[in-house]
Amino acid sequence: MTKPLKQPGIPAEDDYWLGINAAPAAPETRDPRLHIEDIPGVDPLDAQFGAWPLKTVPGALLEPLFGQPEAGPAGATDNGGAEEPALLKTYALIDAAKLHGGFDEIQDCGLPFRCLFQGEAAEELKDAAPYLIQLESDARFTRALFTHIPNAPARLSTLHLWHRNPGIFIRSSADFVAVWKHFRKFTRIRDENGKWFFFRFWEAMALLGYLQSNASDARALGRFMAVSGAPLSILWVERGGAKRVTASSAPAAEAAPPAIVFSNADRAAYASARWSRFQENLLLHLLQAYPRKAQEAGNELLLGWSDEGRSMGFRIEKANFNFVVARMHCGGREDGIRDLINKIPKWAMLSELDRSRELLKTLELTPEEPE
Repeated sequence: MTKPLKQPGIPAEDDYWLGINAAPAAPETRDPRLHIEDIPGVDPLDAQFGAWPLKTVPGALLEPLFGQPEAGPAGATDNGGAEEPALLKTYALIDAAKLHGGFDEIQDCGLPFRCLFQGEAAEELKDAAPYLIQLESDARFTRALFTHIPNAPARLSTLHLWHRNPGIFIRSSADFVAVWKHFRKFTRIRDENGKWFFFRFWEAMALLGYLQSNASDARALGRFMAVSGAPLSILWVERGGAKRVTASSAPAAEAAPPAIVFSNADRAAYASARWSRFQENLLLHLLQAYPRKAQEAGNELLLGWSDEGRSMGFRIEKANFNFVVARMHCGGREDGIRDLINKIPKWAMLSELDRSRELLKTLELTPEEPE
């Protein structure tokens, strides 16, 4: 049996992983309960010059992010009055690596925050760690999360963050500490061989892949989509819209939940989701960098070249992008890219990134890198 992995400096009562192996396996139940809702018509805020008061959230997201549930029907309580629903709080899980100033910008956000890592990991990875932040509807940091100013430097994350997809958003009636403890359970999970690794669920595509892989597993969804038995919802933005994920009838929280296992199916779903997100960004960057050639080729052909590059070993995003650029400039001919490869000395000894760069150099192109 694999021993639980301990973190230095974390009290035993505050480290989820210290006792999970002793937990008895609960009976498994299966019942489809995952709901994914599309929220269309979501555009980022602009610089809002001359506007007052300044918006902090796009109109289409105001209710999903900061609205409150209505009271229940009359007679729902013992005294015959309307049942008062628990007020929902709004949280964000933000990847500090998406902020130019890293931890310093989190520290200056003016809102309650806490790193999901603790001990040495929190200190060593503070500029690339996930942080739970409790958002307020009128906060400057909230406005930056939903703002994109194309003419401003892309790295100026204190001004705008929309284009960097910095994280996901959570609605829950649970307090800050309860939500923090809940999500800490998922920062490290094990695969079927007992190997521990970080799970970047604060990346929307990684989370979506995991949830869809477990869409019919009531216990798995209940562990993730409920805090102390109270259901939560998760929202993230994407170009032109947003998605909101909920799980109905989440089972009650287990007193000693078993270890979370990342199955081979989860791994495949995670990889597929990340590849889909990369290819979406690939098309956008190709249209920006090479508009004429990208439009002539069309999305279907560009994605086909991307998949071809992946099958040839160009799996790193920068390398795959460079391969597609080379493919475009070879007129799209398969023999053209093969002839190009044959011109490059010591091809077999080069890394995939160096191979992709040599392809562009041979074509006398400047390597472009997606943001």
